[in-house]
Amino acid sequence: MDIRLFNQSKISNISKDLWTDSYTNPQPKKPVIGTRSPSNVLRQGIDLEKTISIDHGALRFQPLIKPGWGRQGIAYGPYARQNGLAFSAFLLNGHNTSQVGDLGQSLQERLRQWIRGSQRENLGRRLLAWVFSHKNEPLIRRIWRWLHMSKPCFNSPPLDENLAVGWFPQAISSNPLQEGNGFVIRGVGPENGELQVRVGGNLLAAFKGLQNLQVYYIVILREKGAAYYAASIPKAKGLVAYPDLRPIALDSSNDEPTVYAAIHQSVLGQIGFSVDTRVYGVQVQTISELATWYGTAHAADCLQGQGTLQSLAAEVGGNWTLLSGDYGRSPQGLKPLGNHNLAILYPPDPSGLLHVEVDVPETVATFGILWRVQDEHNLWRCQITGNECELAYREQGVWQAIAVAQGQYAAPSTRHALQVVDDGQQFSLYLNGQLLLDRSFTDSRLQHASGIGLYVPEA
Repeated sequence: MDIRLFNQSKISNISKDLWTDSYTNPQPKKPVIGTRSPSNVLRQGIDLEKTISIDHGALRFQPLIKPGWGRQGIAYGPYARQNGLAFSAFLLNGHNTSQVGDLGQSLQERLRQWIRGSQRENLGRRLLAWVFSHKNEPLIRRIWRWLHMSKPCFNSPPLDENLAVGWFPQAISSNPLQEGNGFVIRGVGPENGELQVRVGGNLLAAFKGLQNLQVYYIVILREKGAAYYAASIPKAKGLVAYPDLRPIALDSSNDEPTVYAAIHQSVLGQIGFSVDTRVYGVQVQTISELATWYGTAHAADCLQGQGTLQSLAAEVGGNWTLLSGDYGRSPQGLKPLGNHNLAILYPPDPSGLLHVEVDVPETVATFGILWRVQDEHNLWRCQITGNECELAYREQGVWQAIAVAQGQYAAPSTRHALQVVDDGQQFSLYLNGQLLLDRSFTDSRLQHASGIGLYVPEA
């Protein structure tokens, strides 16, 4: 068992002056893939429909006629996976709710509706302005795209995920949802976009309502897995303002030895409308200060070694306090020794991300993690048993069950990753990247309490 905790962090080493590609050399009509960046890095990837260009200091992805992965993207590499290898991309996705679906109308019906418009302007002027307004996407191409998405031509499978940013094992990924360590944007209709990250082979849903704003996406590799961070402008929903970075999630399973830093687009727009994606810069850099296994964590412990846990110092974050029972360190990790084994660590600040790995034996055992711990009588706990998951809150020594879900449990003879993402106002619980209890929780009680802990009722 090991524990890793992350707080909202500022990584000053990721500098705008060290761009791998800044897109300052305009190429509005020439192919981009195969050229070199101003820093002489080869631009790899794929551009099947010749829709990638550079203008006005940014890379431009235009909408595809035939949506899908493996058709449009840019990549850099290969790089050898190592602790502290970071990829940062600063971009504005064309539309976070982009999805593939039938327009629901014939091309003739759609054209007739667009031509009529609001019916408050001269039809001739409207048509003339419409023809000359599509300089970046020629009129013929736009009509061809509409035709492809209209009855009876539409035959593509549903596709809700529209953008992937991160590290992938190939420069051209046929399905970035199933490989690598990357961010994924999923269209969710009225709630706009959902920010997801790949954790343990699953897509961890961080939050819905991702706004159409410029976002910094940062993925920092470890020898196994990666840490995900993101930032935007002040007051952006779900994110913090750059240069502060919000920790989104931690993965501890993916281990491809060779990776490419890449941005892949599968679809842009919905029901015939579209806006281009703009990438303002990307950077690949090894951050020596993050070469340890715990990266930016303000508290971390691999829990390996010898002796018991009582009063021993964590690798980062202070000393453990054993409130009941006992834990013993071993080369494989921490093992409970008694009954009601409860250990607390008090890092200096509340944690935005808590990650614990647990090896469950053949006989399924109950275990839990604690956070927002003020003291042993005031805290939050997520507990997993052989057949359910429970979220509980303790105030002045009195327990209150907040939510219980049957059938959400840790399978035996398997290593599991339990994760809490907490911004002080809202928190979510995940097991192997899957959302527990089917929802996030809005609750600010004990938001300033910094303690975290491990709980195993029986050895």
